[in-house]
Amino acid sequence: MKKIALLLCVCVMFFQLATFPKPVTQNIVEGWVNPHIPAPREDPNDLVGVKLFDTLPYLADAQEHRITWTNETGLRLLVKKSLLWTGVDMGARMDVHVHVERSDGTRMNVLGIDRYAEPVGPTVQEMIYDPYFAIEPGESLTLVFYAVPFEGKDPHARHEFDLWWQYASP
Repeated sequence: MKKIALLLCVCVMFFQLATFPKPVTQNIVEGWVNPHIPAPREDPNDLVGVKLFDTLPYLADAQEHRITWTNETGLRLLVKKSLLWTGVDMGARMDVHVHVERSDGTRMNVLGIDRYAEPVGPTVQEMIYDPYFAIEPGESLTLVFYAVPFEGKDPHARHEFDLWWQYASP
C-alpha cells in the first residue's frame, strides 16, 4: 500500500511539473507569461481572469528586468481589475519596485516597497478600473521590475500579476 501511495505521489508531482507553464528567459531573469488565455464567455458581462506574469524567484541584483505579453486574442480586452504581488526572502532587506505598463507607456499598476524589517507591510496592490482599462488587439503589457539588496546572502524577490477582464463585443 505504501508503494502505491508513493507511486501516486510521484505521478501527481510529474503531472504538476509537466503542466506548469514553461519558463521563458528574458533579461537574465527566468519567469513566465501565461500562454493559456481563456476564451470569451457566452455572457459578455462575465469576467475572465488569469495569472498573467510570474517572475519566479530571481536574484536581487539592482538590474531592471522586463517580461512582455501581447494581446493576440484578436479582441479588445476591457480590464476591470488587476492585482500585483511581490515577495522577498525572509530576513532580506531591499528596495523592490514593480510595475505593469501598456505598450503606449501607460502604467496600469505600480508597487514599490522598502523592505527593511519583519513583519512587512502590504506587499500587494489591487487596482479596480471603472469603467475599464482597455487593451487593444496587438497591444502589449510589460512587467518591469527590480530589487536593490542591502542585506542578506544572495537575496531573492518574486512578483506575480493577475488580470480580470471582459471581452468587448465585436
